[in-house]
Amino acid sequence: MTSKENLIETIKKSRPNVKETTIKMYVSNLMKLMKLFDKEDLKFLKDIDKIKDKLSQLHYTTQRNYYNSIIVYLMSITDKPNEDKTIKEYNSIRDDLNKKYEEEQATGTISDKQKENFVDISEVNKMIEKMGEEIKERKIKKKEDLTAKDKALL
Repeated sequence: MTSKENLIETIKKSRPNVKETTIKMYVSNLMKLMKLFDKEDLKFLKDIDKIKDKLSQLHYTTQRNYYNSIIVYLMSITDKPNEDKTIKEYNSIRDDLNKKYEEEQATGTISDKQKENFVDISEVNKMIEKMGEEIKERKIKKKEDLTAKDKALL
């Protein structure tokens, strides 16, 4: 059985300079994959087609994150990761997803997923207006010595 602690230790050994949060994210993704495939170890990662099929239902950036976790794990347990065919194939899949991401970002088009996190321009304008009024009330532009709050507002 593959435990969370074993995964953390394995990845830390091969990537000692990686941030703790990054390692936790890799381990979390690997644990989710084990649950998704109802497995107690990660041997199933060798079956790339099954992984691809299951992950294809997810958003491509989420897929990419899972593939990164898989690659990092496989590299940590392989003596010659640069020669491993499975890792090379996963790299290729991940790289294709990265290209898709880069192309989407280059267009400047906001995705449906991103739209949910954007504020309407009218709200932004109201905020600017309110800040402008506060700057006038406090006569910040005429002050010679500004406090940290004044600077932040300005």
